[in-house]
Amino acid sequence: MSQMPGQDASQPLNGSRPRRELAVCEITTRNWTFEQDVPAYVAAGIDALGIYRPKLDGIGVANAARTLREAGLPARSMISMSHLAGAGDSLPAAVIDDHMRLLDECALLGVETLVVVPGMRHGRSVERVEALAIDALGRLASAAAERDVVLALEPIRAPYFDCLNTLSDAEKMVRTVALPGIGIVFDTWHLWNEAGLKETLKSAADLIRLVHISDWHDPPREHDDRLVPGEGVMPLAGIVRYLDELGYAGAYEVEIFSKDVWASDYHDVLRRCRRWFDGVWGDERQAVQLGAEN
Repeated sequence: MSQMPGQDASQPLNGSRPRRELAVCEITTRNWTFEQDVPAYVAAGIDALGIYRPKLDGIGVANAARTLREAGLPARSMISMSHLAGAGDSLPAAVIDDHMRLLDECALLGVETLVVVPGMRHGRSVERVEALAIDALGRLASAAAERDVVLALEPIRAPYFDCLNTLSDAEKMVRTVALPGIGIVFDTWHLWNEAGLKETLKSAADLIRLVHISDWHDPPREHDDRLVPGEGVMPLAGIVRYLDELGYAGAYEVEIFSKDVWASDYHDVLRRCRRWFDGVWGDERQAVQLGAEN
């Protein structure tokens, strides 16, 4: 049975453990508008939404917030379109200004997590990019906390980004910042086959604030070649169940970049996501499998 939109996912059902929450990032339904996404997600039994910021341009932040409230659909995340480290050797004021604006939007929309990335090296050393990103997070942390928003770093696999490619690197950065409200996004597509994943997940579990899910086409033909959960070769159910065992209680958010999915029937995509997610928890006795290399 699906959670009713707007239901508090932290509350146990019938005295059992809290219900796991399925969200969908709007990039998954890229060709729909925000106004199309919201009622369709509700109709498909999706518990929450991840905002794809460009879609707000067509409706406006205030109208989007009202649409979400009226639908009873919470917004769990938004992805920053600005890079924390900028492109030069010093931190541009515009980076802080951009993220302050996004934090204000998150507060208005009820968004819990703002997904951020350091960005590309642009000829700089990895250490310099990380230092600039850490500086930016330090400057933004108090503003995020005041708005009840978590700034969550997302590691992205090479070659798509040339900096912050592993969960281990993200954990080191966040522990260096060492401020409340700074966390990590664990994206299964980027990190599922990272060496030593099981131990790194165990070490970083307390920092993970959002989990992105999609499946792996073997081999990927390009970045925009992700699959609906359960339809690829990734041991995705095992990863999700292991996170659950580690105590992760946040949203599992479908984020699919795929030319094939973007050209397909989105109602069907949402139904398949919901069906797979519900099936993950169908047999609690099933052994957790993350892959032989882990």
